[in-house]
Formats: sequence, C-alpha cells, structure tokens
Amino acid sequence: MIDVSCPYCNVRQPVDETRAGREIYCQSCGARFEVAEAAAAAAALPAQAAGDFHWEGRPVWRAQLGAWVLGIALLPVGVGLIFLGKALLHKYSRYYTVTSTHIITRHGILSVDTRQIAVKDIRSIEVLATLWQRLLGIRTVEIATAGTEGVDVALLGITAEIAEAVQHLQVKRGRGHDD
Repeated sequence: MIDVSCPYCNVRQPVDETRAGREIYCQSCGARFEVAEAAAAAAALPAQAAGDFHWEGRPVWRAQLGAWVLGIALLPVGVGLIFLGKALLHKYSRYYTVTSTHIITRHGILSVDTRQIAVKDIRSIEVLATLWQRLLGIRTVEIATAGTEGVDVALLGITAEIAEAVQHLQVKRGRGHDD
C-alpha cells in the first residue's frame, strides 16, 4: 500500500501499489485522478497552497445595526425588545464553516437546517453589498452549484475579508482544474 493525497482536497488515502498509473476516486471528495498524478501534485504544492483555509463563525453584529439602534432607542417604550430579539436571533441562529474543501451553513434555533457544498462543485459566487454594508465592511455571499438552479448557500453578514477568502477558494479550485 502507498499513501497518496488527492490533488483537489489534499486528503491522504491508502492505495494498492497495483493501481499506480491508473485512475482512482478520492474517498473524501470523489474526484477522479491518477495515482502518479496525485503524488507529483502533492510534492509540488507547499502546505499553504494545498489548501489549509478554515474559518468558523456567525454573522457580525454590524449586519443588524439598524435593529440594534432601534431596539436600544425604543427600549424605554418596551417595543425595543422586539428589535433586540430580532438582532440576536439573526446572529445566533446562523453558523458558518468555510474550509478549503467545503462550505457548511447551519440555520435555526429549535430545528436546524444544515447545508454543505463542496468547493469543487461551485458554479458561481456572488458577493453583494449595499452602500451601508460597504461602509460597515460586511457582505452577503451567494453560492450556486452546478447541480441546482439558483442560490444553494448564502452567507449573510460576514466580513469583507471572509467574503474575499471565499471567492479565492473558487479561484484556486479553478486553477487546479485547468492545469
């Protein structure tokens, strides 16, 4: 048995020596590659370029700045609790995980909707920002895959830096497939 790394997701897996020079499928991401090709690609890539990106987090509080301001301003009247509750619900009902191979979103409090897409399946990434979002340094990222029509995953209220990193994941993946 030899140990090879998938050139797309960099996951190591054992492969029988008799399979050398033949195509195999990655056990993690399902990509098809040759055993010799995987060994050469792994040797050529430094650890950072191989894809060690990992971020986990929630929408930033600035994403609901209007609700926070109205909530605090209307708190003496009692209506402010509704706005503060909305802002807290928006922040704590969403959780995002972005790695070099997958993007996972979790949404909900009592019942949770989890969506996971592989970076290799991404068809398009749109980064949206209104004027106020641009001033506050936040973005909405909408991701579509080849398997469906429309937006599959949306990352709401994330920082501009994380939005840019998500875009770079697709660019890196695109370069890896073109070579």
